[in-house]
Amino acid sequence: MESNQYFEVDLGLISSHEKRIRSEYDYKLEYESLVTSMLGHEGIYLFEEDITDRFNNLSLQEILEQQENFVQGPNLPNPRKQNKRCATYYDTTMVFYITPKNIYYPEFFAYLLKHSDLIKIDQCLTYQLEKYHGNDFNAFSRLLVLMIRKFGHVIIPEQVVVTIQEWLTVKTEQHTKEEGDSSGSSASGKRGKINRRAEDNITSLNREQTILFIQYMKEAGVFLKDEYLTDANAGKAFELLTGFSQNTLRQDLGKFYQFESKENLHKLHKLFSQLIQQIDKQLK
Repeated sequence: MESNQYFEVDLGLISSHEKRIRSEYDYKLEYESLVTSMLGHEGIYLFEEDITDRFNNLSLQEILEQQENFVQGPNLPNPRKQNKRCATYYDTTMVFYITPKNIYYPEFFAYLLKHSDLIKIDQCLTYQLEKYHGNDFNAFSRLLVLMIRKFGHVIIPEQVVVTIQEWLTVKTEQHTKEEGDSSGSSASGKRGKINRRAEDNITSLNREQTILFIQYMKEAGVFLKDEYLTDANAGKAFELLTGFSQNTLRQDLGKFYQFESKENLHKLHKLFSQLIQQIDKQLK
């Protein structure tokens, strides 16, 4: 998966684009109010001294006259002034990556798509799917359909809507084929498909630990890395080896970091220690 800042829902970059193409009235009424609402909800604001610290020898008034990106918010307790209630300010062009956990993610994602190069829309959608949606195509495609319904021709231009729909069609076909291949390979296996249950101990690692095992082996170079091995193909391979569903494995590989609990890490450490002991025994 390509790591590219232009595929991130970057508040600063989106605000710069909107500021350039909108009238001042429309920008403040429609877009800036959305930004301040989001920053206020997330608790991201500045006090006077936070702003003046950035600019040498300028008063707050001078800064506000020169920098239109600072918008005044409510008075809130200021820890640097014994919690005295002071004016706050929102930096509407700050570098801030908006993710699905943040409020108004769909709106700002729509703005990102609006300003993306048509040639790179496919890459942008794939990047967001893999990095922030755990490769859960069903949920992500539903989000895109609802975004098109709500923001199509309002925020997202028609040519971008068409491009998104084309991407969805191709990905849906791929997804359907992968599910069909999974069913076919399971049906043709001599022993049939295994129905795994939590902690059934059929293999020494449970599903979460298996995900970590795959990821760590990729990082160590034992397995092919991400640029050569897709999560879908890794899921197929390890469904045959472990009996866990390839679609579940594929989705979980995109969020492996969620499984790095002490319990899971201890289990992997114990497994590798046992392997080292077996190797040492053979070496002797």
